[in-house]
Amino acid sequence: RLRIEWQGEDYDMLRWNCQTFAQALASELGVGPVPKWAVRLAPAVAKLDDIRRKGKKHRRQRGRTGAVASDFVRGVAVHGKEGRGAPEEDNTSIFDGCRGCRMLCGS
Repeated sequence: RLRIEWQGEDYDMLRWNCQTFAQALASELGVGPVPKWAVRLAPAVAKLDDIRRKGKKHRRQRGRTGAVASDFVRGVAVHGKEGRGAPEEDNTSIFDGCRGCRMLCGS
C-alpha cells in the first residue's frame, strides 16, 4: 500500500518527506508514532513557506517586484489581514503585520 502512495515525483522537502513517510510507516506497522521531537522542524518551516508564498501571490497580483524576504513580510501582513476578516481588496496595514506575527506565534 505504501509503495503506491509514496512515489518519488511526489516528494516535497517540507510537506511530503522522509519524516512523513516514517510516520506513515510506523502507523502501518502499528508500532506507535514517531517521537514529536523528530518530526517538528519540517512542518514549522512549511508554515513559514506558506506565508512567504501568500506574500508572493499578493505581490504578483499587484504587479510589483520583490524578493523572498519582502514576500515573507508581505505574507505576514496578508495573513493578519485575513485574520481580521478583511476583504481581499482592502489594503494591508502595520496592524495587520502585527496581527499576522501574533497568529504565527500562536498567541
